[in-house]
Amino acid sequence: MKIKSIFKSLSLLAVMVLAGCAQPAKMEKMVVGADDLKDYTINTAFSNAISVEPVSGGQETNPLWMSDVASKDFELALVESLKGIGSFSADNSGYALNAKLLSVKKPFMGFNMTVHSRVHYTLTDLKTKTALFDEDIEASYTATVGDAFMGIKRLQLANEGAIRENIRRFLLALSELKLQ
Repeated sequence: MKIKSIFKSLSLLAVMVLAGCAQPAKMEKMVVGADDLKDYTINTAFSNAISVEPVSGGQETNPLWMSDVASKDFELALVESLKGIGSFSADNSGYALNAKLLSVKKPFMGFNMTVHSRVHYTLTDLKTKTALFDEDIEASYTATVGDAFMGIKRLQLANEGAIRENIRRFLLALSELKLQ
């Protein structure tokens, strides 16, 4: 009888520990969708012309600590977002995009969790070797208790939202870029 009670307690503890582990930001939740870019008009010069160089600055999630954004997941989200607007190119024919994740500032705890992201984007014309865009973009996203009850999940949602908003702002800046 006592062994059964101990087993139940240990099982419950294991479930609680596993449920409370930090999860990395999911790539597919960082992708900018068509609904996020209602006013976006693609510059025809960028149609199927932007290749993405390896992204740097991200950090793998430690499951025992806090959710983070991995460089590879950010890179894949950037590629998928560019594909969604018809600008991605697998070959290095027109323009190269370099993105460096400079910071992801996140709270340690809270009911509403706001994450601030800062990314440096450089878009280079491969023919002329000139930078057409070379700027930092900042974006924030707040996940509320209504989005997720568990704080660890709210932080993951806020990370994903901050990166998605950052990519969205870059794509909007790209749409306003005037080429000579």
